[in-house]
Amino acid sequence: SDFLAGRWSEAKEMVEKALAEEYAPFVTKEFRSLAEKVRRAAAAPKGMTYVPAGKFRMGDTTRAVDGPPGEAEVLEDYYIDIREVTVGEYAAFLKARGGKHEGCSADEPSDKSHLPDGWDPEKVDQPVVGVDWWDARAYASWAGKRLPTESEWERAAGVEPATGKKRVYPWGDEFRPEWGASALGCEGFDNDVLEWVTDWFEKYPWS
Repeated sequence: SDFLAGRWSEAKEMVEKALAEEYAPFVTKEFRSLAEKVRRAAAAPKGMTYVPAGKFRMGDTTRAVDGPPGEAEVLEDYYIDIREVTVGEYAAFLKARGGKHEGCSADEPSDKSHLPDGWDPEKVDQPVVGVDWWDARAYASWAGKRLPTESEWERAAGVEPATGKKRVYPWGDEFRPEWGASALGCEGFDNDVLEWVTDWFEKYPWS
């Protein structure tokens, strides 16, 4: 992820040079649009990475719950966390909330506790597990973020932005988990920790 951030920073420097006053007469509308994307990518908040909008193949043929495949589209660029929320990060949320529900969804049950099942605060660097949708949403809101849509999650998890090609695994088409990160530098999309999204469980538009 640090490597990717460095490359975006280098790209931004090159873009800004190309937009310098002496080159202005030669800069096209398309290049200015590209420059804005590069700027947003280079400005990704700490711990997050930039994901460009676009069409891509979404869905899987191996499990009915993930299919059938079809063409999805993410209409706007966005940022997504590079890694899952850790126990340490979630503990900070629990401490700050102190059992109160300020900032939670209005339709969240009033007696909802955000303490995860099997909570072990000692595993500070491990992904937090045992959270339900309300927990995930409340944490995201507290952190000034939001849960991704399913298509946003899928695009970040295993799509090569330059080609729109969907990878079999986040790191590529071969089972080589030591590669770890996705094309966008995200990690953890290949393990057994399930992530929550905003979408309801229902048919895909193309199904």
